[in-house]
Amino acid sequence: MVGLQEVHSDDQLDRDFLVQLETLPYAAVIYGKTMRKPSADYGNIMLLREPPENTTLIDLPSKHGEPRGAIIADTVQHGEPVRIIVTHLDTRMGERRRQMHALQQYMLADQPDAKCILMGDLNEWLPARRYFKNH
Repeated sequence: MVGLQEVHSDDQLDRDFLVQLETLPYAAVIYGKTMRKPSADYGNIMLLREPPENTTLIDLPSKHGEPRGAIIADTVQHGEPVRIIVTHLDTRMGERRRQMHALQQYMLADQPDAKCILMGDLNEWLPARRYFKNH
């Protein structure tokens, strides 16, 4: 599994990159657009070797910053259920806190026995913060 952030389609080189992703040996290439501009779309990408059982794209709260989102996929790895989340959180602490709070409701809510893998640019320099504990 691979998670990419700040993937955009601004010019031909970017669009060629997105097309090439489809040729890699992944069963699923999931693009979650978070920002749309006149010249390009921006977002996160999740690459999975096995097709997911469920996929959800969500918008994260953002009062003052750029739009943020997450890709959530449920899959099975080595016979075990796994929820994978790819995201790119805001650089501001208050926004990040709200975004992590929103993500926590998706982490294992409907699959309490599953493992959860959170990947992405969390923009967190102090990982001992309370919202990273217990999950």
